[in-house]
Order: sequence, then structure tokens, then C-alpha cells
Amino acid sequence: MNHLNSGHRVTVFVGVLFASVFLTIQFGGTAGATPGSAYGNEMWFQPGSTNINGTLRAYKNGSQYTSMTAGSGLSNSYTPCQLNLGRLPNGWYGSGNDHHKHDKNGAEIDGRVWGLQDKDCGSGTIRRELFIHTEETVSNGQYCPTTGDDKHCWETAAWDYRSIGCVKISYPANGFPNSIGSLNSWWDSQIGGGHGVYYSNILWVGSVAPPT
Repeated sequence: MNHLNSGHRVTVFVGVLFASVFLTIQFGGTAGATPGSAYGNEMWFQPGSTNINGTLRAYKNGSQYTSMTAGSGLSNSYTPCQLNLGRLPNGWYGSGNDHHKHDKNGAEIDGRVWGLQDKDCGSGTIRRELFIHTEETVSNGQYCPTTGDDKHCWETAAWDYRSIGCVKISYPANGFPNSIGSLNSWWDSQIGGGHGVYYSNILWVGSVAPPT
């Protein structure tokens, strides 16, 4: 005898639907999605001809979802193995250094960031304190107290795409696109990225596309 009548079935269905909606709202992202190359949900930083005109691409289910200008390093005259000077070294990166945060409050970097694991250059040099970030405050705003290069203020390409090894993307100020907002939306609402959570192979760095 079936004790689960139609009324009970409706109650169970609504309960499951509510739970699904609650989980999506509570934890963010797309149900079942996971960041990382194994799921086709990774980023690719392709260095440019200079340290301030590279490209950062983000993928969803193996297809490009968004693309933006990105910089890394103080100058192309430095190699990736030169500490605090060269760009991010080639290869795969998992998350690290606090992973993803909306409100990082650090000595030099604040706001929305993706922390990356340390990278051994293969020469005995290890690059540490690596992030993808913009220039903003802990509350995702701007603070521009001087006419010079302020660390919480996106002013010019020549100043702000430069880094000491991190990947830098633009803040929507002074005519620049909202790259940080686009990447954060991709992470939160498209691929189910968590905050403070480790994921492997979230970023590939190299002149050619990530290996499959």
C-alpha cells in the first residue's frame, strides 16, 4: 500500500526545491559546478608583449566565458624567477594564500582576491605571496588620497597593471572596464567557487592554451 499520497508528494517536492534554492543562495554558484581544470572551469593568463598587456581568460565547462587585459611583473626585462620583479612563472597553480576572498585586509592587497600557491621556478627560487587582484579597498571601493600611484586606486595602465609577480586586472574607474567584477561574478555565480576553499589547477600561465 502506497502511503505517499499526492499531498505528501507535493510536500516532499516543495521541500527538495526549497532546499536546493537555499543551498544555492547560501553557498553561491551553480549547483554541481567546481572550479579547476578537471571540470573545464579554470583561468588562463597569457603574458603579453609587455608586462601590462597580457590576457586573462576564464572558462566555464571548457568554453571561454570572459576575457580581460591583465598585467604581471614590473617589466619584461625581468625573468619570472626574479623575486618581486618578474611576472608570474609558467605552469599550473592551485589556490593558496587564503584562497578566494571578497574582503581581504592585507598589508598591500585588499578586497577581492584569488590567492595562488607558491611556485618553484626550477632554479631554486620559489615565488611566494602570489595573487590575482585589482587595486581597491577591503570594501571593494577606491581610496585615492594623492595625485600619485595609490595602492587602493586604479588610475592608469602604466601604473596599475604592473605588479611584483601577481596578476593584476582593472577596476571600473577612469574609463577602465570592470574586470574584477566580471571575474568575481564568474567565480561566484557561474562555476560555484567557494571562499577560503582550496581548489587544484585553477590558473594556467603560459603563451599557449592550457593542456587538456
